[in-house]
Amino acid sequence: MRILILALITVCFAAIFSGGCKKKESDKARPTPQSQSSAEPTRQTQPQMMNISDNPAFFTVTAISPKAPEAKDLDNLFRPVMAKLFGEVKLVEESQAPQTKTDGEVVENRLVYVVRLILTPQEGDNLHAAMKKEQGCVSSPRIGSKPAHFKTFTLFSLMKTTSLRGYSLVVKVDADKQRIEIESYKLGSKYDRLM
Repeated sequence: MRILILALITVCFAAIFSGGCKKKESDKARPTPQSQSSAEPTRQTQPQMMNISDNPAFFTVTAISPKAPEAKDLDNLFRPVMAKLFGEVKLVEESQAPQTKTDGEVVENRLVYVVRLILTPQEGDNLHAAMKKEQGCVSSPRIGSKPAHFKTFTLFSLMKTTSLRGYSLVVKVDADKQRIEIESYKLGSKYDRLM
């Protein structure tokens, strides 16, 4: 997947630099859209890819704002750290209601982010360490004290109490889907206690 993305980026850059930089004679005489009318409103455009390490998915998704108070609280907890590590951050999905899993665990909130930097499984370790250091989160026995590594993603669990409430969190840094998923579980679970 990563090789395909890098090949696509390389082809795009080659196309831009080989033919897109030369102006035809007929183009030189045409006024630019900005010079035609200064009264026209300017359109907001998506940021453009500037670096080979940019995540192409970041430029195609639309950001949303968190709605639920807990989602806003979690966004305030994670967004500054993710922005520091990965550049720009977009929230692209928020759960609308608690969901009960097959083992009886209740996910109260679920947030999905896409970041500007291409994610690797190693980024899970970096995010885990930064959340502990910069936001005072502590490891939870739910996943273990250290991140768990899989072929294309990293999982880790944290606990944090904010001014709003306490949270039991599971974070998935998915290099395959190029997204970061944060789930907040109902407190009091057996998975949050050492057996």
